[in-house]
Amino acid sequence: MGGIIDYYHGESGEIADRWYISTEQQNVHVLRLQGNPHREFAYDYEGGDVHIDPLLEPGDKAIFLRTDLYGGIWVRERDQLYPRLQQAVNRVVDEIRTRPNSRGLITVRLQGVWTEQYIASKTRGKTGNPFPERPATDVSFFLSYSSKNVMLARQIFADLRYDARVEAWFDLDQAGEAPEHRRRIEAWLKEAVHQHRGFILLWTKAARESSWVRKEILWALERRPASGISISLF
Repeated sequence: MGGIIDYYHGESGEIADRWYISTEQQNVHVLRLQGNPHREFAYDYEGGDVHIDPLLEPGDKAIFLRTDLYGGIWVRERDQLYPRLQQAVNRVVDEIRTRPNSRGLITVRLQGVWTEQYIASKTRGKTGNPFPERPATDVSFFLSYSSKNVMLARQIFADLRYDARVEAWFDLDQAGEAPEHRRRIEAWLKEAVHQHRGFILLWTKAARESSWVRKEILWALERRPASGISISLF
């Protein structure tokens, strides 16, 4: 059963079959793949860092997506973008929580970006409060990035929130679905920039070419004289 190190973001295959193996000690979700040069089988087992969307069925085109540095998920090809990816992660969390003999979500390694809120609210009192209290500072930050750098941005967000214990606003971490129409998206993002004292910019070639990143920088600059907003580059 290979771990995340053996998997490649974006690898894919057609689902030939899927099944569960259940023992007193372990519950394993298995996929058999066709057309994947890297593997014939993929496994989702308790404590592992590779997960499988329960909605996958034989005949589906599946794709593997890294959700952060340490975890990833097999989903239907049509579910690889937000908000469907978020919904797939939620299904995995619910499925693991209800498995027979499951020891709970502490073992789920779809890095806290999506699952920590559930763990904190449901199990913190039973586990001796293993999660650090947040925030470590009263200052909160808006994380600006190009969608082409989403995996790197997701990792930076996780590092800020769970290692540095800093409150950071990341669009893929917001409750509910993002607005669909361009004007509503613009208002949503502008309000978020203005609500935070810090502005963190993931400055890459893709960011320089992004019209959305340019808008976010302008909103931060127009807010700066009144609030003393700080701008940091990654």
